[in-house]
Amino acid sequence: MRSKPTLAVLCLLALAASFASGCVVAIGNSSKPESTKETARSSAIAPTLADAPRRALIHHVVFIRLADPSQAGELIADCDRLLPSIPGVVGYWRGTHFDMGRANVIGDYAVGLEVAFESREAYQAYLVDPNHLELLEIWKPRWTGATIYDVWDPGTERAAASR
Repeated sequence: MRSKPTLAVLCLLALAASFASGCVVAIGNSSKPESTKETARSSAIAPTLADAPRRALIHHVVFIRLADPSQAGELIADCDRLLPSIPGVVGYWRGTHFDMGRANVIGDYAVGLEVAFESREAYQAYLVDPNHLELLEIWKPRWTGATIYDVWDPGTERAAASR
């Protein structure tokens, strides 16, 4: 007479089969209910970078094309001097295009930068801050154009609500 396989044996067999087929299986229990979409993208074993705490709600991303691209270093120095100290700025980076030889990556700018804010009010105050206005006064006449993206990160609101 054969005994019925236990649940543990069945789980081990399923896990072994998934590893053999190249699949990754995450087994865990969450005491907090999550939507199906969130459960599908997150691991029960380790948090993902997408789930990491984030301070910025708004990301102001700017790609600047200069009439004289050799002035990129001077623009970066002015950005470093003027932008990070503006009240309400919680994140900042800047740099130049990095060419990896990928045809689908756009590199038609001299300087790219991001300034991040914790609130709408902080972003609105930044727009009229004397440091921001000084940067525009010095550099906008030297632009041939700029592409600007404002990105809203709803994950920041969820993280704040759960604290």
